Amino acid sequence: MRQTAWDDREPHPLGSFGSQSAGERRDENRILDVESDIFAATVAGRRLSDVFGDIIDAYPRHGFATDSWTEHHQGGPTGYVGRDPRASRMTAKDCLTVNQAVAWNPSAPYTKIEDTVLLTEVGIEVLTVDERWPTLDVDGRLRPVTLEL
Repeated sequence: MRQTAWDDREPHPLGSFGSQSAGERRDENRILDVESDIFAATVAGRRLSDVFGDIIDAYPRHGFATDSWTEHHQGGPTGYVGRDPRASRMTAKDCLTVNQAVAWNPSAPYTKIEDTVLLTEVGIEVLTVDERWPTLDVDGRLRPVTLEL
């Protein structure tokens, strides 16, 4: 029996003692695709509520249930407070700006990705990269995947 190195109450593995199942690998790849869509929506000048709408649309586009986004907050601009503010339909007055740090965290049951990125004039720059961790190329960016032990 495969075991995972995470708290059963949390929706994401940190690592796996043994190989992931085909379904787990599929779901991890799909959540990476959701994240890629979120990165594409992270553009200076956009209202946070509009990005949030794109996040909601990304889940069913990649095979998740239409309400998957409701199972965990999706993140937003970050700084000294966890998310200040969290992206939602209510953040219509907040716009993304150049040189702003953003931490998105798309998730689904047993899979999650969370990273901090810097919104620059030419796009996003991932700030939390560890070359020792296994990765997968997703739309030209190396993204972390589950560590199989």
